[in-house]
Amino acid sequence: MEGVEASCKVVHDTVRYQMKAKLKVPRAVGIKHQPEAEEEFKKNFHNT
Repeated sequence: MEGVEASCKVVHDTVRYQMKAKLKVPRAVGIKHQPEAEEEFKKNFHNT
């Protein structure tokens, strides 16, 4: 909500314990990962 002031701890406690959500962490990227291939796939992928 906009205009609501709350400390980081209050937000964290509310989200973590009342909403039962967890912080998301990025997954590790493999050593064979090719960023160019990923971009090419994203560019050519058509969501059907």
